[in-house]
Amino acid sequence: VTPECASRIKRTLDNVKLIVILRNPIERAYSHYRNWVGSGKIDLQTSFRQCIKLYPEILVIGNYYDHLKRYLEYFESEEILVIFFDDLVNFPHQEYKKILSFLGINDDYHLPEVKKYNVSKKVYRLGGYVLSQRDLKLIEKLLPKVLISRLLNLIEYRFGPISQEDKNFLKEHYQDLNEKLFDLLNFRKDWND
Repeated sequence: VTPECASRIKRTLDNVKLIVILRNPIERAYSHYRNWVGSGKIDLQTSFRQCIKLYPEILVIGNYYDHLKRYLEYFESEEILVIFFDDLVNFPHQEYKKILSFLGINDDYHLPEVKKYNVSKKVYRLGGYVLSQRDLKLIEKLLPKVLISRLLNLIEYRFGPISQEDKNFLKEHYQDLNEKLFDLLNFRKDWND
């Protein structure tokens, strides 16, 4: 996302292949918000819309056309493989074979056990207070887990889906950029659901 990153990679590594994984920018933005609430960077009382006003980079990260265009100034299109996040989740073996082929690795290499990284962080309520997973880890250093669950009566907070209003806002924000991206890739994804 950092504008000078593409030129720095080219200057430092020159002969390199890049793999770009693109997630539906609407889902990615809301996931980013949820992650920040879960980590305690922002509190639960901060709405999604307030969050993106405070931290506009949440929107900028999803401007994939701008980022990819910048990389294409320094790298040939054959040096960049674009994978879609939902395809990687739904068809990991198929996408893995694409990656191996792109890297010139024999595709009979088997996919190792898939581990989950960057799993959504949980948020807890303690009476009228909201605790992030970071807050809970601090408490766990002081009290055993058994005492925490029995004495503190923690209740896991469940995020609802993104509101239709916020979803429409993001659709409008990303619509032109997504169209340019799909034209650039000569491939379309239905990111309007």
